[in-house]
Amino acid sequence: MAFLRNLFGGGPKLPEPIRDAFHGEEAFRREIAQLREGNWQPAATRLKQTRAADDRAYVAGMMMGAAGPWTEDWLAAEPTRAEPWMMRGLFRIGWAWEARGSGRAEDVAEDAWPEFHARLKLAEEDLQEATARDAKDALPWAYLLITGRALEVGVEELRRRYEEARKRAPEAWQVSWLMLEALTEKWSGSHELMFEFARAVSAAAPPGSALHALVAEAHLQRWLYFRMEGDREGELAYYRTPEVQEELRRAWASGPGSPTFRAGRFAPNQRALFAFAFTLGGDDASARAVFDQLDRVTTEPWQHIGEPMEAFKAARRQAYS
Repeated sequence: MAFLRNLFGGGPKLPEPIRDAFHGEEAFRREIAQLREGNWQPAATRLKQTRAADDRAYVAGMMMGAAGPWTEDWLAAEPTRAEPWMMRGLFRIGWAWEARGSGRAEDVAEDAWPEFHARLKLAEEDLQEATARDAKDALPWAYLLITGRALEVGVEELRRRYEEARKRAPEAWQVSWLMLEALTEKWSGSHELMFEFARAVSAAAPPGSALHALVAEAHLQRWLYFRMEGDREGELAYYRTPEVQEELRRAWASGPGSPTFRAGRFAPNQRALFAFAFTLGGDDASARAVFDQLDRVTTEPWQHIGEPMEAFKAARRQAYS
């Protein structure tokens, strides 16, 4: 397979791709370094001043990677603000997963489940407090989809939380992405529910919307389920199915591939979903059209086939070879 050959070099000389979680924002890089040392005020100020939902999700996500006791310091200093409650809720989600582990449900120790659920409930309390303190913020509602799926609140309650988030940020990628994740077979839904959701959101989205990439995310999740089940034959065949590739091409043309595409904070992630899918599907021409617009390496989805930088470069070499 050409892609596997490209993992080990060969093909045309291409410029080195960029891998920088900070997108070249040096001030934010310094703020996160300060955060790791306990100086929370600069990063906290950035989060408070960032109001667009996806930009806010990006800042919160980067802050979460610097988890530490500063969260309690911030909460003590500004208990009436929504942001410290939201951040503690996020950290408690991570804390809950520390108790559970990252394996499949059947591999989790029985005595880990009570602690997992107890920590998730604490996270829920913090996130609910954040929704009460900032009625306009979509993000705490979006994060309640994470706790909700893990606590098995049911599809109807997940839909309620999603609608609360989406009415505050109808075009936000993070909001709909988290709902799709909640509707996967491995969580609260099924393959059918997941695809129904992705296709409905895409069908309602205007040309150029990032939400068309939800179709590509749904196909990634379906492919990953083959891997999770150990179905090697299904994994190898899935992206090469003509109907799958045709749907992906339509979603690309409507979304990130549209001349009216409105590139937001997560545009590299959205484009990468298509580059990955076209590569594994053997559609080098479509993959090349994506790589023409993609010079940044994201962890997802490349980590599923190797070290992200190397997998990205191999896929790109294949597209241009």
